[in-house]
Amino acid sequence: GGGVFPVSLNKGGSLCEQEGGIEELAQKQNNESLIQYDEEIKAAQEKISKYKKLQQDLTEELLETERSFKHQIAECEKKIYETWLAERKTNRHLQKTRKEVDNLKQQLIRLHLKYEARHSLLRPVPERPQYGRSRHPIGGSLCTSPCDLAIVDDDQGSNPEKFRPHSAGPLHLSP
Repeated sequence: GGGVFPVSLNKGGSLCEQEGGIEELAQKQNNESLIQYDEEIKAAQEKISKYKKLQQDLTEELLETERSFKHQIAECEKKIYETWLAERKTNRHLQKTRKEVDNLKQQLIRLHLKYEARHSLLRPVPERPQYGRSRHPIGGSLCTSPCDLAIVDDDQGSNPEKFRPHSAGPLHLSP
């Protein structure tokens, strides 16, 4: 036959034997190619297996990182909320304190005005005598200058306009 392979006649061999050898050679080459393909397939499958394992490891690492970040975010949000609550509480306390300060200022102003109205004649300035000492027309006591006079409250606080000279001793006001 006129096949693909060239035919050469060996001594003492028949054409059938030679064709059988060619087929055997083709079968052998075919088997070697299949073995080579099988090895390449196995190597590719191993690579695929390695890549799948790597993908699985990276996916697990990514999920763990994502969980960690979500946990950190939750902690930060919790701290932000707690800080906001503390700031709100502090602002409320500050507002309350400011109102209290304003009320105390108003009370102080009222008390000061009441005191001023009650003690408006604290130190009268009478005319000073030109020669020596004389009786003061308001208090009736001897004095040398208007600065020697002060207001003395009686026990009930009903008459704060009593005068006495400073020379009589230190001034004591009743509560």
